[in-house]
Amino acid sequence: PKAEVIQKAEKNNIPVKIFAEADWQNVEAIIAYLRSYRTQYIILAGYLQLLPSVFIQAFPHRILNIHPALLPKYGGKGMYGKYVHEKVFENKETETGITVHELNEKYDEGKIIFQKTVSVEENDSSESIEKKVRKLELKYFPEIVEEFILQKNKLIF
Repeated sequence: PKAEVIQKAEKNNIPVKIFAEADWQNVEAIIAYLRSYRTQYIILAGYLQLLPSVFIQAFPHRILNIHPALLPKYGGKGMYGKYVHEKVFENKETETGITVHELNEKYDEGKIIFQKTVSVEENDSSESIEKKVRKLELKYFPEIVEEFILQKNKLIF
């Protein structure tokens, strides 16, 4: 995988483990591995699979996902990336944006933590909409993740 986050983690001596699709046949082993590193939070971006219930239950209210639309609109299986932006364009929406939400057992239906909107102009294309949304993702997702973790940790102490 060439995700930039992997390169950043390795550069900062943060362990990286890639789980192949076949690894998910033994969810308990994945959970045990993550617990061996005392993992407290799971942050997803661009992850398209539905995680098993047992995994979600192992990290209750500690798994965040980002979605490139204002949920509940344009959510669900198959609604990701360019497909979301094409629908926003086709439906002549006047705004779109991002949603950061807790993960649950259904696609894009977890508790909404944060939303940010951006205007869709008449001259926008699905590609320009995608660029606008990407800017929001890059700007806000790290901030929201940090705020989420700090708030959760505040509740612990």
